[in-house]
Amino acid sequence: MKEFAIWGIPPNKTEEDLLFTKATSMKDAEEYVKIFTEQFGATKVRIQVLDMSECPSKLWKSKDIVNEI
Repeated sequence: MKEFAIWGIPPNKTEEDLLFTKATSMKDAEEYVKIFTEQFGATKVRIQVLDMSECPSKLWKSKDIVNEI
């Protein structure tokens, strides 16, 4: 199962915020990106795809993110 999070910088803001999390497909997410940019004036809008069927431990190796003492 994939989730599509839409991030961007809202009008009158300087930092990125999570704008929307209810997109059901990439095509749906792309339509929301268009809405956020054209109708609401958000900038640097992007789609983050989260694959919930993939084990998170495969994404990172602990030796890469944990410093040895």
